[in-house]
Amino acid sequence: MLATTLFTQTRVVLATCAVWLAGSSELTAQTAATLAEVTIDGLEITVIDHTVLLKLKPDFVGNSVELPRLAAPLKSLNWQHEKEPAAIKLQPELQTWKLSWERRAEGADTIEMQLDATPALISEVAPITASGDGSLFLPAHLAATRGSKIRYEPQTFKNTVGYWAGMDNQCSWQVHVEVPAKFNVAILQGCGAGQGGSTAEISIIGSATSKAAAIEFEVQETGHFQNFIWRHLGVVEIPSAGDYAVQIAPLNIKRGALMDVRAVHLVQLP
Repeated sequence: MLATTLFTQTRVVLATCAVWLAGSSELTAQTAATLAEVTIDGLEITVIDHTVLLKLKPDFVGNSVELPRLAAPLKSLNWQHEKEPAAIKLQPELQTWKLSWERRAEGADTIEMQLDATPALISEVAPITASGDGSLFLPAHLAATRGSKIRYEPQTFKNTVGYWAGMDNQCSWQVHVEVPAKFNVAILQGCGAGQGGSTAEISIIGSATSKAAAIEFEVQETGHFQNFIWRHLGVVEIPSAGDYAVQIAPLNIKRGALMDVRAVHLVQLP
């Protein structure tokens, strides 16, 4: 949980890069190691609530920075305090976000990245628990991704698990189920023109990596990968309380890509 580990009032020096993380007690070794791998010389990071400030030190050289992928959708990305902001591009990679720019105004030294959720490293996100009616809502920004192409895309017009172009590509959410139950399964998916007809499986995987439940479905073409529609896929039963992974994996990719997924909703039946 970055909210309790990454946000700290302690200055941490990782290799040659000083990183300032505001808000909680201390860094976990995992968080520190992740940041050490992707941060660069001359960069300071400050996290305040839903805002990440990236300050370029006077000795910073270059026109890009790379950060760990955060489990939060992007709200805005600008040079701080600039009346005429120069464009900053965010390119999501497999496990990192690359920010780049062609120019910046004289004196501009801090990138302000506002997010629509508390930023967290995906490796430190707690299992999702049920809402008051027992339902489990699984948004794209909390999905872990595995594979050669697939990644979470945080941009405002995307906010999706995308780049689903390989059979080895999967995404999953960790959940905790308090009460055994049956669930209606719905998916918020998009699929480009001419790309529909692939098949995929949503499976509920227990601690022994065995499937407690699964449902197969055909991907529906929606005219554009970011034209999302809710679809009801069927009913699954989770037979016992405990921790599970809700996984989506392709069974057949008919054309170039499987789909984009913005959310999955497991609605508990009475």
